[in-house]
Formats: sequence, structure tokens, C-alpha cells
Amino acid sequence: MRTTTSRRAAMAAIVTTIAAMALPASGQGDYPNKPVKLVVPYGAGGGTDQIARLISNKLSQRLGQPVVVENKPGAGTVLGSDYAARQPADGYTLLLTTSGLTSAPFMVAKLSFDPVKDFTPVAPLAIMLISLSASNSVPANTVQELVAYMKANPNKLNYASYGVATTNNLVMSLFNQRAGVQSLHVPYKAGAQALPDLVTGQVHLMFDSMQTSGPLIKAGKLKSLALATSKRSSLMPGTPTVAEAGLPGFEFEPWFGILGPAGMPPAIVQRLNAEINMVMKEPEVTEAMRVQYLTPIPGSADDMRELVRKDLVYWGNAAKVAGVRPE
Repeated sequence: MRTTTSRRAAMAAIVTTIAAMALPASGQGDYPNKPVKLVVPYGAGGGTDQIARLISNKLSQRLGQPVVVENKPGAGTVLGSDYAARQPADGYTLLLTTSGLTSAPFMVAKLSFDPVKDFTPVAPLAIMLISLSASNSVPANTVQELVAYMKANPNKLNYASYGVATTNNLVMSLFNQRAGVQSLHVPYKAGAQALPDLVTGQVHLMFDSMQTSGPLIKAGKLKSLALATSKRSSLMPGTPTVAEAGLPGFEFEPWFGILGPAGMPPAIVQRLNAEINMVMKEPEVTEAMRVQYLTPIPGSADDMRELVRKDLVYWGNAAKVAGVRPE
């Protein structure tokens, strides 16, 4: 009897141990059981906000919980990114961001976060098509004409960006350096604020996503002088690249991606990655991305990590070439 009792006690202990090991920590087993916050470090109405709301709606359906977009623009992408990095790593706060995350270290002195150490990669989303867009008031219709005009009129033209820590600020700085021209920087908090001024001619130039500039270019309210892609895009086959137009090697192909605070549980990362990849395959999403000049790049969390790594190298080199120092 004692042997049987001992065996039963031992078996009970083993079962209890296995059950405890199988029970995910911090409530992971029933994740998510409350709304998920999707932080966007850009203003409402811009290109990043549009893609965030498309993804959040579809992801809400798959997770069975609301995925709420929270816009936190300011200081380029720094304010929103810093906020997201400081949240609990429980999967209930995510960051939908762009290459602005990886350009910030080369633009902002004493950055409050590390793009690698302070975030958990979750999933890549898409590659953006970037246009060198110009106001119709600019007396140039090609990059060659633009460069000639800017050389003859230093600092007469200005350019818009989403802020001093943003990618389009650094890329225009790189363009100026490569072309040997000068222009004045006019920072905005969001593309939705910059574009009206670009249309009216209060600002003259901007490297901007076709996702936001595209409709205005189609309507004849802006003009695209060139694309920043490494090769011509099937979405705009008649538009040359900046490299073709006389600046060999010039390219800028930023991404959208989702990350979370550092230390997110692998099980939650895997769940989110799987659901996001399913969202990216939905016909409504792929069509919406095509219309918005985006190329979907569904992939693993490791793919997102590699995008961040490669981008840090790209922006480090770009900042060095452009002579840009953190401020």
C-alpha cells in the first residue's frame, strides 16, 4: 500500500510539474485577452497611419481583440519609438514603424533608445516606393534640370521632411551632397501637414512615399522627378530612378515593420508573426498595398531583425557620406 501510495504521489508530482511547465507565463496561454495597442510614431492621415489602420482592422479580426492605433508623432519617429520601447513586453503594445527607427541614431544625439537592444522584432510588412516629388512651381521636370537650377541658385529651393530625425531628411541631405547642391530644410511633424504646402509651393521638394504623393502626382498637383528605387518600378515604369538620372548608386527603399518592446515572450512573437503574415496574404490587403504603391514582404521575426541590421549599416554609411552629425 505504501508503495502504491508513493507511486501515486510521485505521479501526481510529475503531472503537476508538467502542467506548470506547459502553462505559459504571464497569461500567454490566453493571449490576447484585452485590446492590443499599435503605436504609430507618425501623425494621423499620413502613409504610415493608413497602413497601420489597414493592418489593425484585419489583425483585430484574427486575434479576437481590438487592435487600437495610437498616433504618437514628434521628433521624427523618436517620441513614439521611445514610448513603445518603455512599455511592458507582454504583447499588448506594438510599434508599427519604418526605417525612421534605424536612421534616428545617426540624426539624434543622446538617443533614448537602441533600435536593436530595446525592441523585439515581430514581422516585416512592406517596402515603400519613394518619389523625389516637386511642387509645380519648381522650374525643373527632371533631376538633371533640378540639379542645374539648384547649382545656379544655392538655397533658393527648400525641402520638406517629417522632422529632423526622419529618413526623408537624411535622404535629401544625401541627395544634396551627391549632387553638389544646397537647399533649406523645413521640418514638419507629419506628411499630411507637409503635402499641402508642397502643393501650394510654400515648400519645393520632398522625398516622399508614393503612398501619399501618388494621388497628387496623378492629379497633376505635384510632379515626380525620379524614384529612389535601385531599379525602375513596375508600378511607375515611365519614371526614371535618381541613379539613372545622374547619381549612380543612389537608392532609398524604406520598409514598414512591426516590433515590440525588448523581451517579448517567443510564444507571443510567434503568434503575432503568424497572424500578421496571414493578414498580409488577404486579397483586400494585397490590393490595397498595390494601390498605395507598396510591395508586401511577409516574413519571419528574424527577417525583421535582418531588415533592422541592414538598415543601420545603410544609414550609417549615408550619414557619413552626407556629412550629417547627430544633433
